[in-house]
Amino acid sequence: MQKKSYSFYKWISVIFRIYLVLEFLYNLFNKNIAASIYCIFILIATFWDVIMPKLCIPDWLGVLIQGFIFLSMYLGKLHGYYSKVINWDDYLHISSGIIVAIFALYTLLFINKKLRLNIHSISLITAFMIITSIATAGAWEIFEFSGDTLLGLNSQGGSLNDTMHDIINGTIGGLISSLLFYFKPSIFKIYPLECTNKDELYPV
Repeated sequence: MQKKSYSFYKWISVIFRIYLVLEFLYNLFNKNIAASIYCIFILIATFWDVIMPKLCIPDWLGVLIQGFIFLSMYLGKLHGYYSKVINWDDYLHISSGIIVAIFALYTLLFINKKLRLNIHSISLITAFMIITSIATAGAWEIFEFSGDTLLGLNSQGGSLNDTMHDIINGTIGGLISSLLFYFKPSIFKIYPLECTNKDELYPV
């Protein structure tokens, strides 16, 4: 996470986590054990950045990821927005595709820098972003299928159409980010991945 603007991301995360703790206590007080446990899972998810501290991603991407966790896990699952809001699932899968593709971009540049792979092709990086978003969408559906089969859940609604719509939406989101990067890479403000000189753009 870039220290340049990390404070904004930090405060967004702190506020979200405090809110989750209060939600946990509220559900615990009202003996809603299932909701309390799920609050713990959401809280753990907000610490995704702890397992990858050396990956130098921009502050705004960190905020997007926390926002996605809030919309999908907190509002979507905990408060039932998947059934309350029409096409909520579609919006989230498109959003996830957008975020995954951007995250793939910074991950590839991190690996490129560390291993000195010398990958500077816009086309190759764009292809990697698209492939990663498609693969992630498919992997998520495998995860949902496993949960439905082994735990008796109903994440996929027992429908092949639902599965395919989710994968297509994730792919659309990935294409949005990837094509934006392809035609205007400067918009992502790719800093050096060691975060030592933020005035020098990493040469893509």
